[in-house]
Amino acid sequence: MDFKVKGHSNYNLKLHENVVTKSSELDDVRLVKSALKQKEFKSNHFKSPNVIEINNDSFLMEYIQGESFSQFFTLATKRDLDGLIRKLDGYFKERIIGETTLPIQILKNKLKSLPNGDVLLPLLDNEFDIRIKVGLAHGDMTLSNMIFTDEIYLIDFLDSYIESPTMDLVKLRQDTHLHWSLNMVSSVTDLSKIKLGLSYIDKWLVENYPIEKYELLQIINLQRIYPYTNDIEIKKYLQTNINKLCELL
Repeated sequence: MDFKVKGHSNYNLKLHENVVTKSSELDDVRLVKSALKQKEFKSNHFKSPNVIEINNDSFLMEYIQGESFSQFFTLATKRDLDGLIRKLDGYFKERIIGETTLPIQILKNKLKSLPNGDVLLPLLDNEFDIRIKVGLAHGDMTLSNMIFTDEIYLIDFLDSYIESPTMDLVKLRQDTHLHWSLNMVSSVTDLSKIKLGLSYIDKWLVENYPIEKYELLQIINLQRIYPYTNDIEIKKYLQTNINKLCELL
């Protein structure tokens, strides 16, 4: 089976003989970093597809056949959701090695670098440095970057402007709180059940891994997506949720 897909982040995906090629049209340092991060990933709780070869504009990895997050959540029992929670808990326990202070200037600089980010700068006027977790991070840990089999495989690793498990928590809540990955699904058979499952995971995250200044970090996280999409509905989703989060500050 062969297929070719234009990815949401302007990368191409091609499957041939159970090998997936992820490529860019030009040499791409960020893609290489992503491949290296995936290749070096080790966890007792999640797996990642084996990286076979890395080039300047592409990398090859094994193909993993499994369920998407929407398929998993549509069929998931409470036992299945608790199993996912145990994996998430184990992952964060092995990743988090301490805490540190994030200078607020890093967030200001990030907003200044983003399209229309200056509009959000006043949100930081009265903010001080933020406590975040120390440790390695996936970089884009949304549920749409998980493949569900008997194991759970993580894909689409990214370098981040803040390398911290806190950012993995923010990305997860982009889904469990704000339902981001539902934008990637054309149709579902039981949307209410999926949302109930997401809410169940979100409640656990809030109780067990609270994020200092969550709304602020999530606003910047969403603003960072704008340069990667031309989709009108995605832009509406981003603006709607940024506005809602701003109201909570």
